[in-house]
Amino acid sequence: MNLNFRFNALRAPRINILHVEGSIQRVRQLAKPLNSPESSHLRNLKEEIKQQLIALGTPVTFKQFEQAINVEQRERIGMSLYRDNPDVDWLPSFDESVARSLLGTNGAKWHGGRRQQATHLFFETFGRLPALETLCCRLLESYGEIDAPTSGPSRLWHQERVTLFAHDGPQKIADSARTGETLNNLMERFGIDRASRHPFSARLKECFLLTRLENAALGQGEEILQDLENIKNQPYEAGVPMGAAALRIMTKRVLAAGGVWNGNWTDWILRLGCDPGLPPSSSTFGIWWGCWNPSRAELECARRGVNRQTLEYFIQFLENSLKVTGNTAQFKARAGFLRWLDTTDKIRKFKLLLHPSAFYSLPKAYRDQMHRIAEIEGSGQETSVIVIECDDEMWLVEGTHSFALRAFHKRFPVPEVFQFDQRIYSYRTFTQGEMHKYTCTGIWKAHMGNWIPDFLAQVRSQFRVEWAWRH
Repeated sequence: MNLNFRFNALRAPRINILHVEGSIQRVRQLAKPLNSPESSHLRNLKEEIKQQLIALGTPVTFKQFEQAINVEQRERIGMSLYRDNPDVDWLPSFDESVARSLLGTNGAKWHGGRRQQATHLFFETFGRLPALETLCCRLLESYGEIDAPTSGPSRLWHQERVTLFAHDGPQKIADSARTGETLNNLMERFGIDRASRHPFSARLKECFLLTRLENAALGQGEEILQDLENIKNQPYEAGVPMGAAALRIMTKRVLAAGGVWNGNWTDWILRLGCDPGLPPSSSTFGIWWGCWNPSRAELECARRGVNRQTLEYFIQFLENSLKVTGNTAQFKARAGFLRWLDTTDKIRKFKLLLHPSAFYSLPKAYRDQMHRIAEIEGSGQETSVIVIECDDEMWLVEGTHSFALRAFHKRFPVPEVFQFDQRIYSYRTFTQGEMHKYTCTGIWKAHMGNWIPDFLAQVRSQFRVEWAWRH
């Protein structure tokens, strides 16, 4: 038998090219991932469902939601609605019922498109979904099931899935930052788009800055504090804005280290929040301090920090004025006395009345404290005054240049000095009448000779107040 002849005699098959190409196109359509660009048909269908849900009024129930998305590719449409419309009242809360409906119960069965869409849902709605834990669980199952991708963000998401897909993922990532690693480099290492502003990225930035502040040397971290100041009003956790979170870290660290504020952290107390010496009943105090319920020791630590720094600004003005008048020999004793009042906790509150040149040389955060700092007019040679309310119903008035020390007991002649709404005072008020050398109703003491022991002896004999001098 001639086999070659029989083989050659077989007829070649005839293929309908149009039929085959049509079949191939249908297969390609079925194989498209769910995260591919939406077709106009799908966009129109999603918009119809959106309008249907809005028309139902609020609140929309889970059952109504299920009925509305009972269409082809329901999971894709459902997750897309939650991605595109965060915090709307016409979608039911993304609770466990919604999560089971859209995510299923086993992420290991997901195909690539569904995994990709769920990943973006995680990043773009982070912190807004009640069923965040369930979403994280499904993502861990899905990424744990696949082989490691060879490139792109998916490779990093697969590699860092345990750290990344968690309710505290941003904090875990921040904690993993290497020494000297920038936020941009950290985000790149975890496959997070550095230009993105989705909630996950925002939360990561917050955690990164606060963690860096937690690890900075006491009194240091100027760049970190500047970045925190820019977002101090943003909410960090329930009822606590970013500025208050930073104040909490700083105060707790300083108190644990002995209560001494180093560097310029005290200036940042005012820049990141408000004066802890404000009345606790004030709304401003509640925003920055009351929101995290500091202990009495923590609050007192912060108050002392602001008090001491404000006092030091006045001491600087005092030193400069004594240099001008040639009385620098007075500075050590006069500055030491003011610091002694603060160190021995005799100061309850004080107010700086500053010559305009001194007033405008202060950081703006201090100039805004009307209850603590005001201007004084009518003074020569840039003279400024400090009024101090002390324990034992004592008031002291000190000034720059050759201003003599005044002391009053039980009744202060200028009670309005501590008013919040008065911005400018007259210098004559603190040099004439009951403040004048010859008509002073209290003690008038020049800074001459052994003036501190002499002054305290007068306080003892005239006011029956015992202040033991230690220097």
